[in-house]
This record gives sequence, structure tokens and C-alpha cells, in this order.
Amino acid sequence: MKKNKMMRIASVLLVAVLLSTCAISGTFAKFTTSANLESDKATVATWSIKVAGSDIVPTGSAQTVTVDLFKTAYELTADGKVGDTEDAQIKTAGNIIAPGCGGKLQFTVENASDVDATYAIDFTYTGSIPLQFSTNNTTWADSITDISATALAMGDSTTVTLYWKWDFNATGNDNAHAGVTNVTVSAKIDVNQAD
Repeated sequence: MKKNKMMRIASVLLVAVLLSTCAISGTFAKFTTSANLESDKATVATWSIKVAGSDIVPTGSAQTVTVDLFKTAYELTADGKVGDTEDAQIKTAGNIIAPGCGGKLQFTVENASDVDATYAIDFTYTGSIPLQFSTNNTTWADSITDISATALAMGDSTTVTLYWKWDFNATGNDNAHAGVTNVTVSAKIDVNQAD
């Protein structure tokens, strides 16, 4: 009985030694290593759009940029285009318009962002004077032609030109318009990040 007990203990010890040897040899038989990983850093892209030199900050509400449509007036050329010769009478009077004159408004839209963008301009004319408008000084309309979505790559700028004229032979050219001061043009510019 004593011999049997000793054999059992010896067998259990032998099995324990074999199991621990397998476990230890498995640990030492493979390569192991460890490393610390550091997270990468990124900077959020800048969104900066400038209209007529003013930075339009994204505030969630429309901002007004004032431009002077009637700062200069020109005599219309024979083909009805806005010429390059300033109307001496208009210049002397200062910001006064009359039939036979026109002018142009120019302003820049600049994408100083770190992403590409698109811009669109929605013009509105308020007034009773029969003005006509063009974006190319060739095709004229009684209402202002809006500028549809146009691409503007990051770092680029573009000059937007709006021509206006009061045709000498336009209907309604009479003294009824004398002294009218409610001639306004407004422009809503929507700029979005390009897809």
C-alpha cells in the first residue's frame, strides 16, 4: 500500500514537471517584444474667404460688405457698352447718374483657405430707374444675372465685374426720375467648401 501511494505521488510529480517544462519551453521558444505608439497630430484646415478685401468670417449669419456701384460713371460707346472714358459731367457732379451713362463695379473674391471652394453670387437691384446690367459688357438684361456656382481653388482669387448702364433711349427717360436716390444693388455671396 505504501508502495502504491509512493507511485501515485511520483506519477503526479512527473506529470507536473512535464506540464511546467512544456509551459516554460513554450515561453522561451518564441520571440516577444513591445513598443509604445504615439498618436499623430493634425491641424484643422483654415477657412478664409475675402470679398472686396474684407475677410468674411464664418459666423453662421450673413455679413455685409459695402461696395460703391456709382463711384465712377462712364459715357456709353456707340455700341451701347460701358466705355473707358469717364463722363466729365458725371465726374463733376459726383455720384449722379443720367441717361447715356454707365459704369462698372469690380471686386475680388479670394480663397485664402486650405481647401478648395465654390462661390455663387445672387444680385438684387432695387430702384425705379431703367438700368440694365451685364457681367461681360456685351449681353445686357433688365435684371441682374446671378453668377452660378464657380470653382475657386485654394490660394486663388478672381475679379467679379458687374456692368450697369442707363441707355439714352430707354423707355421712361424723363424728369420723373430726377432726384431719385433709392437706386441700390446688393449682392449675396455664398461660398462653400468644394466636394
